[in-house]
Amino acid sequence: MVNIAQMMGLATDPDEFPGKYSLFEAEQRRRVWWDVFYYDVFISDCMNHMPIIQDNTYTTKLPTDVDEGQFTPSSTSYPVPVPRGAGGDPSESGFAFFAMKCRLAMLVKSVKKRTFVDPLTNPDGMERSLEHAEQFEQEVKNWLAELPRAFRLDVDVPAASRASVSPSLQSQRCELAIVANRMVLKIFMPFLRACICSDS
Repeated sequence: MVNIAQMMGLATDPDEFPGKYSLFEAEQRRRVWWDVFYYDVFISDCMNHMPIIQDNTYTTKLPTDVDEGQFTPSSTSYPVPVPRGAGGDPSESGFAFFAMKCRLAMLVKSVKKRTFVDPLTNPDGMERSLEHAEQFEQEVKNWLAELPRAFRLDVDVPAASRASVSPSLQSQRCELAIVANRMVLKIFMPFLRACICSDS
């Protein structure tokens, strides 16, 4: 999938080819590339491999958040997204959630790059300090704290308040929180294994 996307030129931002793509086509190409990027990061992570897409091998910009209901092949400018908190649910009319997922994928890739141990070149593993793990955990916490309010999962909010949130937006909040916190667990897993081994 990555190779095909690269062969199609999706790794190069459409703006580098003036006049070749319409505004709509350019945006669709960005979205497809970042979908590929997202799956490359998380499938590689599940298989305990480094992502195939390497840094500095693509120039494609992040997709633009627009009002999806107004953005069509005939659009000559980006429709302004529905304002957050003004009766507009960003999960229904905008592209903000996908942008949040892309940024999360970039964070996961960054952490993975700094913590990855290649079993072929380093079969005995690499000594990691607890301080490094805590630093990575803080990066994830900062990312979650900096999310737009609409996408933050706040479990301390009364159930009555959460009931007013659409199921779609609530599931998006949960997905971002689960993926981010799963990364924290994975960062600390080697230390847990070390404790289990030493106890046995």
